[in-house]
Amino acid sequence: MATIWAHLAGYSVNEHLPVKNGKAKYVKFWMIAEGRLQVREIGDSYLTNIVSAEYEFGGKVISEMTINGTLVLVVDAREMQFYIENGRASEGVINNGYFGKFVKGKGRLTLGEYPYNMGVEEVKVIPQQIVKVTIPQNKILHNENTTSIPMYLSPDEYTEADTQVINEITDDGDEAFYLIQYQLS
Repeated sequence: MATIWAHLAGYSVNEHLPVKNGKAKYVKFWMIAEGRLQVREIGDSYLTNIVSAEYEFGGKVISEMTINGTLVLVVDAREMQFYIENGRASEGVINNGYFGKFVKGKGRLTLGEYPYNMGVEEVKVIPQQIVKVTIPQNKILHNENTTSIPMYLSPDEYTEADTQVINEITDDGDEAFYLIQYQLS
């Protein structure tokens, strides 16, 4: 069985509890892409881990939707499906031309359901390892009455001292995010 790493933002932990090593559950995934997708008529489906929850991927578009002016694609990357936003949708166009085509790109795999909970199959997963990443103080921006905490940092933006392997997520981790290694079943 394949394993994958996924990101869970600290602010959305409560929506996904319980998360505990060895406890199976059903989840949906969302790929937060870096830049625009490459589009091809044909291609191979794959999901290749680069580091942490960052991936290169290729897959067939099995659904496309326009939600609040944003083009949302459902991509089947062989082992799993995920949502992906691909910029603004064409005004007044029902089909933006992606359905049935293959797309390639890079991005961060994260847990989550796109609004309206449509299109992506739930996957049965079993957490194998959970890493809590505490956001370093130099990455947190403090202004007069507000604090801005990033939802995710690439591995070169934190150190091993900022990480802790845990068995279960028990709080919302306001100044943290989680990396979870799942076994797909």
